[in-house]
Amino acid sequence: MRYVRLIAALLFGLLHLYAGAVQHGRGENRGNARLLMFGGAVAAAGGICGMFLPAAAGAAVLLGSVLLCCGAYLNGRAAHNVHIVHHVLRAVTGVLLAVWHWAA
Repeated sequence: MRYVRLIAALLFGLLHLYAGAVQHGRGENRGNARLLMFGGAVAAAGGICGMFLPAAAGAAVLLGSVLLCCGAYLNGRAAHNVHIVHHVLRAVTGVLLAVWHWAA
């Protein structure tokens, strides 16, 4: 079960890191894309850290999730295309991953 938790947090972070990198490469909303990439990197690092320090990993995943959720929301707001349900699902997924790390 520990490996499933690691892979889930790692995928969550890496997918957002990739999304931010693609957007940054296009030159769209550079500041928000950087925030999305940084949050994804922190969440992915938290997933890897979960192998050794589950409590610290939960905090890292939560911090990364907050950063990437803020970056994604700001991206949508700058593009005048905010889908609230999508952002709520992203935030709930991040919180559930963090709680899952703390519960281990």
